[in-house]
Amino acid sequence: SDVCSSDLPALADGIRAEGKRDSPLFTGYDGFVPAAGIMLDPCTREQAVSATQLEGAAECPFRYFLQRGLGIDAIDDGEREHDAWLDPLTRGSELHDLYARLLRRCRDERRCPNIASDLEWFLTQGREALDRLRKDMPPPSDEVLDREHREFLSDLKLFVEAECEGEKAGTTVGLEVSFGKGGDGPAEPLDQAEPIVIELGNGLSFRLRGRIDRINQLDSCSFQIVDYKTGGYFEPDWKGVFAGGRRLQHALYGLAAAELLRRQHKSPTIKGGEYYFSAAKGCQERVSIAKPSTAAVTAVLSDLRQVIASGLFVHASDESACKWCEFGAACGANPFERASAKVADPKLEPYRKLVAHE
Repeated sequence: SDVCSSDLPALADGIRAEGKRDSPLFTGYDGFVPAAGIMLDPCTREQAVSATQLEGAAECPFRYFLQRGLGIDAIDDGEREHDAWLDPLTRGSELHDLYARLLRRCRDERRCPNIASDLEWFLTQGREALDRLRKDMPPPSDEVLDREHREFLSDLKLFVEAECEGEKAGTTVGLEVSFGKGGDGPAEPLDQAEPIVIELGNGLSFRLRGRIDRINQLDSCSFQIVDYKTGGYFEPDWKGVFAGGRRLQHALYGLAAAELLRRQHKSPTIKGGEYYFSAAKGCQERVSIAKPSTAAVTAVLSDLRQVIASGLFVHASDESACKWCEFGAACGANPFERASAKVADPKLEPYRKLVAHE
């Protein structure tokens, strides 16, 4: 716990060298690293942060410390799966790009998506994307290629059909809107090279970078943020507004979008955010969250900032946070028991306040 900033590189080297669950490196680790907190405080560092990074800090502060404080990468065993081709990140990225391509085509032609006009064009775009990926990263077998090829095109068809059917949620005015980060796709009128400065008072000010999947205009001055999710949907995970700080994107992107839209609209209002599970795995579910109050956003971000700035990099006490985690080798033995045992420590009051935000 008595780690100073000059010790952090040596600690990182030790973790990389050890790489075992029963590593003695963390036998006495109690989760408190004040020196790292000073370095990682989002309100004092010049480097911009993303919504995903802040959500990750809330989900497991210890993993955030490994990644952002020590620069640790997960161990790659070098073995490739024999029954899978595209990893979720690559697949999701390609779908996001294709969704934007379709909707830009329709926006440029000032019309809504249409099955007769767009479906075959869209599927052709998908086939070309998969052909490019196949050359760059060959699939493990023809069988796997055929299966994932069908599933990918099926998800594209679902997206077109959903855009052509049902009640339309306004007009799309922004697609893959980037702020504070580069991009090699078509530039959007709302894009901004510099990060958005989020200012909520009481010293809570930080630079935010990101990319908003979609902005819909609902009427003359109100808008909605849409975030695509291309994985599965599990209803219990989507209750509440902030989920203990693990769900911040709708709130942060709402603040960012309002700033970007002020260049074109006098008084834009963000009505809320929608998480759209667009693929077959997600059953095309939509989770809508009304815009939270400024006071509520300030409260959850203040508690999260306090956790980071105080260096309270404790292990997650909820096993669900570790379901897809690749850093288990650094956690030592019985991390949940240790986390549960120390949760009553008075020093962890900011963490307890954070996870209490529903």
